[in-house]
Amino acid sequence: LTRTCLRTTTQEKVHGCMHTTIESPLQRLHLRSHTIRSKKRRSPALPTTIVFSGDKRDLHRQLLTSSEERAKYRTPHALQLSHQYSSQHLNETSSLTSVSAARMPTKLMISTRTTTTAAMVAVMIALAIAVASSCVGTCEAFQPAIPQNAGRIGQRHRPNANANANSPPQQIRPTPTALCETQAYGADMDQEAMMETDMLIVVDENDMLVEGVDCSKKKAHTFGNDSPRGILHRAFSFFLFNPQGEMLLTKRADSKITFPGVWTNACCSHPLHGMTPNEVDVLPQAYPEMKGIRNAAVRKLKQELGITADQLPMEDMRFIHRFHYWASDTITYGDTAPWGEHEVDYIIFLQIEEPAMQINPDEVSECKYLTIAEMKEMLQEPDLLWSPWFKGIMERGGFEWWENLDDAMAGKYTSETITFFDADPEHFAAYNTPEHTRLTGVMKS
Repeated sequence: LTRTCLRTTTQEKVHGCMHTTIESPLQRLHLRSHTIRSKKRRSPALPTTIVFSGDKRDLHRQLLTSSEERAKYRTPHALQLSHQYSSQHLNETSSLTSVSAARMPTKLMISTRTTTTAAMVAVMIALAIAVASSCVGTCEAFQPAIPQNAGRIGQRHRPNANANANSPPQQIRPTPTALCETQAYGADMDQEAMMETDMLIVVDENDMLVEGVDCSKKKAHTFGNDSPRGILHRAFSFFLFNPQGEMLLTKRADSKITFPGVWTNACCSHPLHGMTPNEVDVLPQAYPEMKGIRNAAVRKLKQELGITADQLPMEDMRFIHRFHYWASDTITYGDTAPWGEHEVDYIIFLQIEEPAMQINPDEVSECKYLTIAEMKEMLQEPDLLWSPWFKGIMERGGFEWWENLDDAMAGKYTSETITFFDADPEHFAAYNTPEHTRLTGVMKS
């Protein structure tokens, strides 16, 4: 702390007064201590506490009113300066006399009858911190102590496999309108936190935006008698190929709330509202580039697989097709599953050199590159679980596009069509009935 805020400290006695000078990289502070000669004793005053708050970037004064606190102070106008910072939780307390703390000027005159060296050091450190924080407007300048339960969840933990979709939400700060460039998406957040804060893009059956609807990931994926197919929203399935034409296959982590432990394509997720760069495509103008979807894919590939943006040439990403599907997660939770998927799924292909990866174990447990023959053989293994969207995509054009990868990357199979399919019978829950149609769970634009 002192190396950061204080450069040198000098003292000199001028006309009977001790003159202390603090030289900091930001500003010079002058503290003078004068002897008060008073003929009559002043009545004790309530001590004033000045608490430094890093969040507010200012000084707040509060009165100590308890008898226990008053008993601690034997001199008039005692002052307690306390400051906290998150890395060391430093607490300094000093008792002085007669202090004018109405504001914090560059030069602060402190009048005292008896001042110890330790008290003066505590005051100087507190003032240096105050000046340093007030002069810097960014979050990097000073990190205050943050309560464990404030804002984003600070401690990762595995969600309960039997989690109830109707459980009360955690007290989590909403996702900011635009992410700070230095703050990575998903940092210090677990699966439950992202369920609460990710705001999905709700669409109708034609993939047109439904305006004025705030829909969290949790709300959209909650299935049950009242919402047998959740709420239709946008998603993407990103397929990554190496120069040999092998596809990257990933296995979703067991900590995932929806469809944990299943094999699927490289990355599956959602474009979100309120992200920078923008992830909301307005159709038909966005076709066929689908820039918002590509932005979302870059964000999630970094968060899930650690693939950096410089390894993902967006101009080479190819939009292929859209699928409208739904599926209840009965494999994980049984025939009363509280979770499921109902999406307009954008298919994106990219063929590049195998990128450097740093897998996020809270998202992905395994990954590997496979040839077409190896993939078809793996799909026949009875003990493996597969995502319902991946199986549906591969059965409805995926293998053809893969077998003709050069043509697919050249745009031959790019289409504005939206292909609908129901989930396999194994993904029908007890609340999914024959009366439900393609429009079940679809909001009107």
